[in-house]
Amino acid sequence: MASRGKTVTGTDGNDHTFREKVAVQYKVSAKLKKNLQRMFYILLVPFAIISLHVFKLNEVLKITNQVLPEPQLWEKLYLSSLIFNLIGFTSLSRNNVQRLSVYFYGSSITVFSAIGWAAYIHATDAAMFVVQGRVRAYLFGQPLVIVTYFFLTVLTQMNIFALNYARNLMKAWQAKGCKSE
Repeated sequence: MASRGKTVTGTDGNDHTFREKVAVQYKVSAKLKKNLQRMFYILLVPFAIISLHVFKLNEVLKITNQVLPEPQLWEKLYLSSLIFNLIGFTSLSRNNVQRLSVYFYGSSITVFSAIGWAAYIHATDAAMFVVQGRVRAYLFGQPLVIVTYFFLTVLTQMNIFALNYARNLMKAWQAKGCKSE
């Protein structure tokens, strides 16, 4: 719609960069929420792998012809951290700091105690492989202890990423209402 007469200087629409500023914590929150949500989806892969082993679904689905070792208690402990992942995932929709902190602390305790326990259990096999070159079992043509430690390393890294995103997201959510410089 055309205006009649002259327009006041400063209202030509070029001042939008000064008026429309989004606080930094909201930009950070959106980015971290997306990254953490991706990590929750990525963490479903090791949950699926461990679930196949613990619930002996390989025998039903015939994914591999390999004879797998019996499930260990650390795998069941790791699967219990799925509860905390679900709590963390549900916290993202409402920016719920309390739920995210339950995820952060619960997942930290269950995941890293399970991974530490697994590393401790397989330490003698690793020492035997390094010192003597002997291996008790193979999986997919590789020493089982090497496959296990590789899996534990990747699992640790993925959970560290997810917990780091959660920690930073909690900081961003708690910063709401604070002025940024």
